[in-house]
Amino acid sequence: MKEGQTIGTNILRFRLIQIDRKQSRTKAFFKRWVALIAPFFMFELIRIILEHAMISMESPFYAFRVFFDVGLILFLIVMGLVLFIHVLRVLFGKGERQFYFDAASSIKANYNK
Repeated sequence: MKEGQTIGTNILRFRLIQIDRKQSRTKAFFKRWVALIAPFFMFELIRIILEHAMISMESPFYAFRVFFDVGLILFLIVMGLVLFIHVLRVLFGKGERQFYFDAASSIKANYNK
């Protein structure tokens, strides 16, 4: 394997090139991992909140809880749609755009044909 390639990137025939040479490769890849996994953690955190935070219907905070739940569900829907549209724009953009996690970490994917 060449520098900038892992087993997965080797199978998919691309390698990751660091744009910003001032930061270390470890920091760049850690920032990329955090940006990549953050939406999943948000989905899971909201799922846990919705699943385990119970309030009695007689509670004075029940109406707040209902609005909070609806707001979280709308947030999940909007975040999912934004990520889906982003992926479509990158995939069908003919190389003009890069994924948000690559831009956040100053890494560029170089595709080998």
